[in-house]
Amino acid sequence: MKKMILSCLLAASFSALAVEGEYSPAFSKDGQFISYHVNNQQATWDVMIQNLQTGEKLQVTKSKAMDVDTTWSPDGNEIAFTSNRSGQWDLYIYNLKSKQTRLLDTNETRDIKPIWSPDGKSLAFTSNREDQLQQLYLYDFETNKTKRLSFTDKSIGHPSWSQDGKKIIFEQWFEKKSAIYSLTLKTKKVEKLYQAKGNVYAGRLINDQLVVADNSSGNWDLVKVDLTTGKDEFLIKTPLDEDKTGVDYQRKLVAVAQDDERRVTQIKIYSFEQLGL
Repeated sequence: MKKMILSCLLAASFSALAVEGEYSPAFSKDGQFISYHVNNQQATWDVMIQNLQTGEKLQVTKSKAMDVDTTWSPDGNEIAFTSNRSGQWDLYIYNLKSKQTRLLDTNETRDIKPIWSPDGKSLAFTSNREDQLQQLYLYDFETNKTKRLSFTDKSIGHPSWSQDGKKIIFEQWFEKKSAIYSLTLKTKKVEKLYQAKGNVYAGRLINDQLVVADNSSGNWDLVKVDLTTGKDEFLIKTPLDEDKTGVDYQRKLVAVAQDDERRVTQIKIYSFEQLGL
């Protein structure tokens, strides 16, 4: 039985840019900034960056499209994101020095959920470019080529890297439910890590534990799973956005998109210690 550790933590919170909310947080590697996308009052989605020391905010994109799901390059100079500004979902990269945005790769398909590798050499994402299912792909910055990593009979979502860059974590759908898996890049071995009564999204590996969004209770809760014992426990039991969870391994911080008392989704930051990680 799951044991609730924290019912609702009052942690560091960002004031909402607009009432519709903030989603999908990602830390820069140096821990100075956090990026996320915001749903503004014009019903478009834009990429934001916030300085965690000063609180200063920078709106990176101002298009009429949906610009979502940011991920930082390890050197902190660029941010990759997904956008439908061309009429389809493609991957883009914004350079913080030049303030220029470039199209990374284009197909008449759905390229979404980018996540930069820890060594900065590649970008993992999901795409249905070869069939109707979202599969895992890897873009190599040295060769400018993309290769397919997964060949499953179900769609894949929300990839994330292990801290050492040897594995990619993702969820896979089956029979209207989802489970969390890992793919070892060297051997291509796929292993199931966690399955709950409900759906599970956006798994992140932290040491020997898996942190995942789980809706088994009827709401989206943040749950940790001890991969050695299989024991799972609630970390945050409160309305939570099921999208990506940001992790800063060096400063031991976790960022989530969480509803406040007004049901407004805001980015909140917790320490590993607060969450018992």
